Amino acid sequence: MFCGEHLGDHRADCFDPPTEENASGDSNTASGTGGSPDVAPDGSVVRNTSAPTQGSEAEDSKSTGPRGIFWLLIGAPIAIASRITGAAKTVFRYPTTSLWNLTKIVLLLGIVVILAGQVGIGPVDTSPGELASPLADAATNATNPAEIDEQQVERLVREGINERRADRGLTSLSSSASLQEQAQLHSEDMVGHDELAHNLPGSTTEERLSMASCDTGGENVAQTWYQNRVDTAEGERYIDDEGELAESLVTQWMNSPPHRENLLRKEWSDTGVGIELTDDDKVYATQLFCA
Repeated sequence: MFCGEHLGDHRADCFDPPTEENASGDSNTASGTGGSPDVAPDGSVVRNTSAPTQGSEAEDSKSTGPRGIFWLLIGAPIAIASRITGAAKTVFRYPTTSLWNLTKIVLLLGIVVILAGQVGIGPVDTSPGELASPLADAATNATNPAEIDEQQVERLVREGINERRADRGLTSLSSSASLQEQAQLHSEDMVGHDELAHNLPGSTTEERLSMASCDTGGENVAQTWYQNRVDTAEGERYIDDEGELAESLVTQWMNSPPHRENLLRKEWSDTGVGIELTDDDKVYATQLFCA
């Protein structure tokens, strides 16, 4: 027999040791006719007189009287404290068995937590880099450089140079597809070497003019920055769009006597401009002229 008070076979510890008559009554309790505790196959004890049924639970959940308030405020904390005290006594009396039961419970809870995390119920180990914030994304987009229209810059450079020539009574320069192609290739070559130069390995000004079927011509090159503060002859300025970039290049060439002389040669008739940017917004520009 198991003592219902202490959950163990210690009759000496029971206040009312069971007799043979009580033992037979316990067998009746298993079928629901008595008030003594039931003994489950695992040795645990269930008191039928205090175990609520589903019907009583539903009824209790609907009650709103003083009894329900008393249960919430006083009965529930006492019941929880009693369960904790009983568990502590069990661990003290049967440490090996109780610790194993606690270990099984902990393992079960761990499995539940892991499964819940996998299906997205609980916390998931997500790195900060994988989390998206609309405000953070908006700030990133606001600070990232916008894509530049290089063809628009090239057109604006040609127009700016023709304006300077027109102010001095010189003819406007026509756009040449062959000169444009060679100017673009040279700007890309300067980006690849990260060097501002007329002559690079495998390419010279004379060779580029020859490839463009030009017997007499010239070339200007320049380097500046896009979406950065740049020191100019007129002071520091911030270049943040195609128009300002084109104007900066034309002004830079006009402020240099050798480049200005090349721009304003009256014998030139055709031109081609090539613009190329590096990953860090450095701008390389090439302009070819042909008579």
